[in-house]
Parts: sequence; structure tokens; C-alpha cells
Amino acid sequence: MTETSKLSAENISTRLPKRLGALMALYAIASGAWLWLNPGNLFAILILFLVLAVVGRQKAGLFMLRGFVLVQLAIIALLPVLTQLSEQIQQVATRLQLDANSLSASSYLVMFVLVLMAGIQIWIAFTPKVAAYFNRKMNMNIMS
Repeated sequence: MTETSKLSAENISTRLPKRLGALMALYAIASGAWLWLNPGNLFAILILFLVLAVVGRQKAGLFMLRGFVLVQLAIIALLPVLTQLSEQIQQVATRLQLDANSLSASSYLVMFVLVLMAGIQIWIAFTPKVAAYFNRKMNMNIMS
């Protein structure tokens, strides 16, 4: 490897990838809004800890992000089965309540949007550029 290629490889891994930054911003905004509407929500607090771990370049943050995305995918994969089992779940899953207005959407449209969002998150979480961001040259772990 030449000196310039080593230098560019180091610069790539030291900066937060834009796609990961956008996903973390989306997670932070969604969790903040969720906490604003429902204070003390443990799930939203855990998502904020995930964002902090990713921004802090912790290897555990990468594992948490990948696990979170895979759990989301599993839940989305089970959603059609759950909606067929219960008519009440199907009505709730396709209705969006905004103050006094209620919007309804087709269950196919809802599933398409959920699968698309999960696909984008999986693409971001398992990209080599994102994995390279978490490789540190200096280890701050006192146990190793």
C-alpha cells in the first residue's frame, strides 16, 4: 500500500459515515419525540444509549445496532402472521391517530414501508464502511 492509500483508509474509518449519522439522527429524534410524549419510556432511553454508543465508536454499539436491526426485521416478518390471527391488531396496525384526525392505510402499503425501512437499516448496519468506523487503533479497555 502506498502512503496516500493508507492515509485515505485512516480518514475513512475515523469519520462517522454519513448514512450512519443520518440513521443515528433519526433514532435520536424519534426517541426524543417518544420521550417527550411518554416520559420514562425505557425503550426510548435504550435507543438513546444505542446512539451514544455508536457515536462514541464503541464496538458494543455496532453489535447493539446490528442486533436491534435484526430484531426489528424479525418483528416485521411476524407482523403478517399476527395481523391474520387478530382482527383488532390489523385495525390498529393500519390506522394512524393524529390528534382528532385518523388516517387509514392499506395493510400492504404499511408492510411495504416497514420492509423498506428495515432494508435500509440493515444495509446501513452491515456495510463494511460502517464496520470500519468501529475499528480503533487505540484500545481504552483497562481489562485487556
